[in-house]
Amino acid sequence: NAEYGTFTHAQTGMSDASKMALDEEELSKRKQKAEDMSKLVDEKIPAAEALAKTGNLAGAIELLLATEKKTRQGGDVPSTSRLVVRIVGLCFEKRELGTLNEQLVLLSKRRGQLKTAVQQMVQAAMAFVEQLATEEEKRSLIDTLIEISDGKIYVEVERARLTRTLAQMQERDGKVAEAAETLRAIQVETFGAMDKAEKTDYILEQVRLCLDAEDFVRAQILANKVNRKYLLDADAAVQALKLRFYRLLVRFHAHEKSWLAMARSFQSIYHTPCVRDDDADRAAALQQLALHVVLAPHDNEQADMLARVAADEALDDVPAYRALVRFFATPELMRWPRVHELYASELAAHDGFAADGPRWAVLQQRVVEHNVRVVAKYYSRIELARLAALLDLDESRAEQYVADLVVGGSIFARIDRPAGIVSFVGGRSHNDVLNQWSGSIAELLATLETTCHLVAKERMQFGVA
Repeated sequence: NAEYGTFTHAQTGMSDASKMALDEEELSKRKQKAEDMSKLVDEKIPAAEALAKTGNLAGAIELLLATEKKTRQGGDVPSTSRLVVRIVGLCFEKRELGTLNEQLVLLSKRRGQLKTAVQQMVQAAMAFVEQLATEEEKRSLIDTLIEISDGKIYVEVERARLTRTLAQMQERDGKVAEAAETLRAIQVETFGAMDKAEKTDYILEQVRLCLDAEDFVRAQILANKVNRKYLLDADAAVQALKLRFYRLLVRFHAHEKSWLAMARSFQSIYHTPCVRDDDADRAAALQQLALHVVLAPHDNEQADMLARVAADEALDDVPAYRALVRFFATPELMRWPRVHELYASELAAHDGFAADGPRWAVLQQRVVEHNVRVVAKYYSRIELARLAALLDLDESRAEQYVADLVVGGSIFARIDRPAGIVSFVGGRSHNDVLNQWSGSIAELLATLETTCHLVAKERMQFGVA
């Protein structure tokens, strides 16, 4: 799957020194000096291959297993690795898949087996998976490799890649929920041997599968494991991962209807260097950013982002969205019928803005809320009927919008329902009340101090005791 995974088994690359280091501790515990048995192995491998060609695969395996025991007990890591890789290779060449699985399990469990040998054997067997003809054969081999690599930290990366291959097979079979469950069982964020790019790619695949399976809670948990600072790297491959990450976040926030979070995600996409360098991508990202920042409920953060977007000179390249942003950034009334008429065709290509799409209702709500805030700014008192006319609503809906904004803390208002009057006067915050009280107390104390001073002055002047 080229879109969701670009890492191959070739990236397992470890230096010979790193491979040898896996078994140094074990050999030191045995107080054993490694013997060089490469000449013996050079003799036995051709002899085993000759036996296999005559159809005696069992004899070839028996010969190599006997040699492997000597090299393993002698601590010869390279020779043991060559032998175990050749054993599984012969089984695969003869398409004896049952024997291959048996030998993989047997070799991984032999007494004192060298870690490097197991690692190279698993890596060699992983290359066989794509060469198998049927899905059943592939799954059988993958299950065996996952079983023998379970709990072995030195093949944790190989196990993660095998699990990903298994999840892809399950997804192709239409078992998306099962694939998501399979893949999320691997905690790659704890793998020290996996590089950051592959680790991030793996987590993003976990997030995608969870979103496809509509498991949004786990998708959010997995998304929080991504290192956001790493995504700031200017490398092209990292930028591609960054775009994937924020597009997945857009899917998640769209489900949650978190418009401001969606706007932040589109802002991150917009500021990605590879997007800024491409005119079409930059314009598309800026359109999404402008649209979702106006869909977000009004608060300090939304107002700040709206002002930043409105000040962006690149907004001139998308004049329709520039006008939309400036409508909301300017304290003037907007008529909803006119807004709908202007943007019906422009926004139709966006998700949720088709004819009678659900996001039209959200946009109308934001336009009405903006108009209520504008009215509250310029009017101290207004008749409810007049307010409803300015908002292009009936009186009951206009009253509901005012009440919702009062509850949300955006405005202060009192509604006199019998008189049909809405008053926007008042609305002191707790800090204002406290400051007024503090000022009054200070004034009272100053007056008291002046009075005491005058009383004392008169007593001294007239000699009153």
